[in-house]
Amino acid sequence: MSTGKSRLSDEDTYSWTSRYNATANDYAFYLKNTNSNKDLNIREIFVFSSVKCDFSVKFVTGTATGSTITGVNWNKKTSETADVIAKNSGVTGLSADGDIIDIDVDADNREFYNFDGSLILGENDAIGIKVDATATVSIITVGDFE
Repeated sequence: MSTGKSRLSDEDTYSWTSRYNATANDYAFYLKNTNSNKDLNIREIFVFSSVKCDFSVKFVTGTATGSTITGVNWNKKTSETADVIAKNSGVTGLSADGDIIDIDVDADNREFYNFDGSLILGENDAIGIKVDATATVSIITVGDFE
């Protein structure tokens, strides 16, 4: 029986935005689930690049450095915050632990990949998004906790 409640209107849905001038082979984004009780389900990743660029989404390990990103809670009726570590601005300290998918983007274009929640990060699991070009990039990642 349907409750009529959309999954993406739940209080545990967040987005993280990374915008900066990347150097080729930079990790432009990092996201780690630190919640010990809930999995983080990645729904969609949106990317933009000022030049032709390949965004490689990878499972990663290591201690990430970079600028901290605060997630935006999509439910403005609650003040809940996400139990994650999110970074951008040339993230370092990571080792790839498995390739997930590549998202190819032409110059001055946007693309997205709909994971529909199939990319699941348990406690202390992390992803990094690496770019292969020097470019102005934007990455928006949408996920929810279950």
